[in-house]
Amino acid sequence: MSELHPHTAAPFVELWDGLTQWAPSTGFAGVAASAAAMITVFITRKKQREDIWWRRTEWALTHYFGRLNAAEGTAALNMLIMLSSSPLGGKHGRDLLNATMGSILRTPVNRGHDEDKNIVMPHPVQEHGSKEEETHDR
Repeated sequence: MSELHPHTAAPFVELWDGLTQWAPSTGFAGVAASAAAMITVFITRKKQREDIWWRRTEWALTHYFGRLNAAEGTAALNMLIMLSSSPLGGKHGRDLLNATMGSILRTPVNRGHDEDKNIVMPHPVQEHGSKEEETHDR
């Protein structure tokens, strides 16, 4: 193992000596308390945003599967699509919702309502005025 040259070791030793003298001071306690408070605020805000994302996801899933008409199903599906790409749900939340969305988009849900066939499924974005877009809108 290589040893530190005496000239390069001196700044580290001085830094360590300074920290050991500062650590028991009230200044250090203030900095530590401020850092802990900032971390707590960050974690709390992240948790609040994640909770909001889950409430929105729950609402959208409930209204998609329990829809009373095509407009409600379409609105819920569009919200699920938006939520599936939102970073607020965290990686695991998005992965779970994307797996659910894959199942929803592959399996039509028809509970015997005539409105079910009118639910607008998402499609790739087309250039404005394309023939496919005109056909789809009819």
